[in-house]
Amino acid sequence: GDVYKRQGINAEYGELTMAMTRVRLSTWLMTALLLASLALATQDLHSEPGSSDEEEVEGQGQSNNDPSQDDEAQNQANPPPPPAPQESDDGASGRIGAKFWRVRALTKVPLEGWVLSKFQLFTSQKGDGQPVPVSSANAISKSFKGMSDANPPPEFKTMNAFDGNDKTSWQSEDGEPGQWIGAKFDTPVDIQSIIMRTPDMVMGPSAVMVEKSDDGESWARVAELSDMRDWGTNDQLYKLVPMDRLPPSVFSLRSQSNPALCVGVKPRVEFPDQEDSPLIDIEEGAVLELQHCMDDTVTQWWSFDVNRGLLHNAKDTVYIAGVSEGSVVAGAPLAIKKCTNGCPDEKASEFMYSDSVNGGFVRSNSKGNLVLGPKDDNVSAGTQMVFSTCGSNPQAAASLKECQSFTQGQFELLPMFELEPQKEAIKCAPYSHSLADASPAETRQEAQRLCAADLKCSAYSWVDSSGETVQNKVFLCSQLHDVQGGVTGWELGIRAGRAYDSPYGLATYQTIETEVQQAA
Repeated sequence: GDVYKRQGINAEYGELTMAMTRVRLSTWLMTALLLASLALATQDLHSEPGSSDEEEVEGQGQSNNDPSQDDEAQNQANPPPPPAPQESDDGASGRIGAKFWRVRALTKVPLEGWVLSKFQLFTSQKGDGQPVPVSSANAISKSFKGMSDANPPPEFKTMNAFDGNDKTSWQSEDGEPGQWIGAKFDTPVDIQSIIMRTPDMVMGPSAVMVEKSDDGESWARVAELSDMRDWGTNDQLYKLVPMDRLPPSVFSLRSQSNPALCVGVKPRVEFPDQEDSPLIDIEEGAVLELQHCMDDTVTQWWSFDVNRGLLHNAKDTVYIAGVSEGSVVAGAPLAIKKCTNGCPDEKASEFMYSDSVNGGFVRSNSKGNLVLGPKDDNVSAGTQMVFSTCGSNPQAAASLKECQSFTQGQFELLPMFELEPQKEAIKCAPYSHSLADASPAETRQEAQRLCAADLKCSAYSWVDSSGETVQNKVFLCSQLHDVQGGVTGWELGIRAGRAYDSPYGLATYQTIETEVQQAA
């Protein structure tokens, strides 16, 4: 395709790929059975019986059998950034959750429809304990085979994936991308992991998107899973990355109470009296407001200054979030400020993120009980962002203990980039077709900021100081043609929405841009 497709299956040669996959699986199974037989012959009779057949897939497409080993290897290859402006707590999560959860197919299923024999939702990352109960009234899907019949057959209904019986299954009406299965709840549920299984590898898509919603109509991305592993032979555990901690990525500030809304910058029509006037998408004094989350709206993405807590905009790091005018007080509107020469006087624009069990509040660093919130607690698109109060003591840091009912001020941090450590883009446009050179970047954050600011950048390929032939450089790729793994010092970052047909993408943003111009 035009951008990096990690699904591994192309519509033109999907059947051949799957046939080869089954041959490889058969060979692997024969070898595994032989080795297992030899192992059983010498097995200690006092060993613990039984083991789980679940394999774990963690992160947004990242797969790990031993997450601790993978994390250690990643940190050695690409050292993490300095401590971030957040307040950690090792207790339980303070996330709100969502009433609707679903998994949506991103690629075509080679056969008649997507088949799932197991679909379980868990509130723990390990997928232990009992799954969240789902009744036939709560099980939802886009379709099931035979649903339009006068008497729909029971053998393909949605509930079959939730009943715990591997011999029953749900099957979608067709195998096209966009088919989905999920569950709805009366109150928000914080899903942290999912177990899925399909009867055969060819009966499921090669990549899916996990999404959530507060109303079942406007959906928000949770994680992209582009490596389904062995879900055709084993129960497969997929861990969802918590978004109530500062990620190693540029991020968007997304409302927890309505995850379809993000904090962005209100654009302005430059010449209101001209029909085709361009939009000024960011400038000093521009208002911060809640907007429908869009992957390609660059002004909705942010990064923290790790030393002071300045909240830099991805469009241009010279722009930061701050108080529009006056002092840091409740009700003060938030707007874009300019940070030049380090802006040492912008103390009012320093923030902290009260993460995890603290609730996800973006609070003032000078007055701990003042947090970002929508004006009049109105969580809807177009509402201006102001300083709201969480507790009465300015010296007490905002947390759920101080304002448990103030869900309007709880935000999560959605990463812009999916990181793939020790991977190098060998060929990528525009470098493979021009004499363009890589840009200097000593840190991951520098590399990400450069890519985030460029709407054409679909992925970055960055090497740190440990690179063998090149050090501290980043390639900003509009297209990826060839990627090599196992390369010391390199990291590949895939931009949100660029590995699939995103419903939160540029076309939708252009529609909104037109609406703004018409309103003006």
